[in-house]
Amino acid sequence: MLSELKKRFKSKTYWKEIIAGTLVILETHYGLLQELLGNHYGWSYMIIMIAGFVVREVTKKSIDDK
Repeated sequence: MLSELKKRFKSKTYWKEIIAGTLVILETHYGLLQELLGNHYGWSYMIIMIAGFVVREVTKKSIDDK
């Protein structure tokens, strides 16, 4: 089981989702991005979405191949 978990952490997509999830949790609790970005706050969600598409295109290998 531990080896399966280690394999998952080699995935760029997993790391992107861990970072995005952490940002969402912090934003929900503290509202840091809204205060920091002001009028550009809505763009942050688009950037996260685009990052997901980019990471998915970069990562074509299966986790089992890593």
